[in-house]
Amino acid sequence: MRRSAKILGVDIEESGVIEIAKRSRSTPRTANYLLKRSRDFAQLKRLPLSGKIVSEALSLLEVDELGLTPIDRKLLEVLIERF
Repeated sequence: MRRSAKILGVDIEESGVIEIAKRSRSTPRTANYLLKRSRDFAQLKRLPLSGKIVSEALSLLEVDELGLTPIDRKLLEVLIERF
């Protein structure tokens, strides 16, 4: 995560790294996506990329604390109901 942030030229606090890592479900591609979207949100707000900002950005994307998106939750719901 820190490497990707450095490549993108993003200053990210440790709390932001931890928040993205928790919600990326150990998937590098997902972590990079979440980093980029969080960076965009922080740039609009003109704030540093902290844990709080990352949390706000991911809440807008509807990514929960487990890293599940609305599509993931719907898939789980269908599996539970059908099987």
